[in-house]
Order: sequence, then structure tokens, then C-alpha cells
Amino acid sequence: MLVRVGEFKKKDGQIRLMRFLKISDMTEDQKNSIGLTPDKETKKKKLAEGSEMVYDVETKDFRVFNWATVTAEVTQEEMEYEL
Repeated sequence: MLVRVGEFKKKDGQIRLMRFLKISDMTEDQKNSIGLTPDKETKKKKLAEGSEMVYDVETKDFRVFNWATVTAEVTQEEMEYEL
């Protein structure tokens, strides 16, 4: 599975490194397996400019990745990951 690795500055100024899956890269079956419900799909449309709802593979939960405050190049790595 294609996992992205990115570092960004949070609202409180802390730097956060996140390994995540983009929702747009997932199949419907994958979305269902992580509990992506229609209400969560609606929430992602209400995010601030430059922010994107993603699936954090380390916390195994949905998080917001802020593309507007990226501090280093976001990379991609192929990784075996079981949803």
C-alpha cells in the first residue's frame, strides 16, 4: 500500500511527522474497513484551505494533514499495511 510520510507545523507550533494514507487513494472496500462513514466524508469537505482528512497508519485513526504548513518534502513509500 502507498503510504505517505510528511512533516508539518501544527496550530500550536509543534512539528508533527505523520505516516498516512490519502482517502482518495483508497478503494471503497478499504474505506469501509477503516470505518469511513458518509458523515466523515462530509466532514472532510468542511476543512480549512490546505488541510486534508487522511488515515494515520500509526494511530489507526483519521487525522487532518495540513499541506499549507509542510516543513519538508512529503514522500511516498510502498509498505505492507493491513487495514
